[in-house]
Amino acid sequence: MEASDGVAAGTADDASFRHVLEDLSEELTCSRNHLTKALEQAEEVLSRLAEVQNELDALRRKMRGTPADYAEARAADKTLCVEIDERSSNYTERTQNLADMVASFMKALTGQRESMNLKLEELAEHIDALSKSDDQ
Repeated sequence: MEASDGVAAGTADDASFRHVLEDLSEELTCSRNHLTKALEQAEEVLSRLAEVQNELDALRRKMRGTPADYAEARAADKTLCVEIDERSSNYTERTQNLADMVASFMKALTGQRESMNLKLEELAEHIDALSKSDDQ
């Protein structure tokens, strides 16, 4: 009868351990999805910043042209400066949102890790208790 009790306890331990592993797998998948989204947003911000840099470079080249080009270049410069200010404000906000999302993700990940560690400690204690009861 004791052998069947050990088998039942082992099966319960396996199920408990499987449940912990499934929880961890779900948490890791969720974390990976959040990081992927954050990376996509960061890539989009970098791409837009590269576009602005290209526009600035084109304006600089135009400013080096003949004096007849200066009036047109100055008008383009003013327009571009307004657009850059708007984009800069937008990118600053998006970058802050991205930083907040990453900070939130890291906080959640830390909480999940602590929760996982507690679950693993409980599982280890349970396994130790079962081992001690089997030894008796």
